[in-house]
Amino acid sequence: MEIITVPPTQTRVGLRPAYVLGDPEVWSSAFEVALQDQGFAVAAFRELHELFDRSHDAAPDLLILAKRNAPFAVRACQAVRGLRDAPIIVVIASESDFVPAMDAGADDAVTASSDAIVFTTRVRALLRRAQHWQTGQSAGIIVIRDLLIDLDKCESGPAEPARFPDAHGVPHPRCPGGQSGQGGGRPLPAVLRPRT
Repeated sequence: MEIITVPPTQTRVGLRPAYVLGDPEVWSSAFEVALQDQGFAVAAFRELHELFDRSHDAAPDLLILAKRNAPFAVRACQAVRGLRDAPIIVVIASESDFVPAMDAGADDAVTASSDAIVFTTRVRALLRRAQHWQTGQSAGIIVIRDLLIDLDKCESGPAEPARFPDAHGVPHPRCPGGQSGQGGGRPLPAVLRPRT
């Protein structure tokens, strides 16, 4: 399989961009077709600098590293992690490459011998987690059991059921049962305050 770079003008409107840094021995055409079936416009690159150039022009929704040289894949993962805040999945040649790839900043990893269905299932799960994380980050609110931490206001307090219902719209039973606005507004402890 030959890997080619898709120019930006060939990316179809409405498709989510997925950038692949890959070697033909690791990046399977079945994975590429599976991504396209999931609504991704796949642009493949052989060189890291090509991936960087494209990422600066247009941010990807997903980054995939599929290099046969495991140490290079680890270094590339570290470099790419600092480049964009996009989810990274690494396609590894063998199971022994899993830990180094994850430690380098990958969000998930699959072996090159994995089935395309397993690959796309992992991609969908990764994107769900990334969406949840990005949504939580933009809101600036973290809820841990009964504790609400508002990073934007630098306050903490009990979680309010009116603001944090479960997936069915029902307030979580462990949240304090008061009205919106009760009991909150305590300043964050010094260790949780943003550095100035």
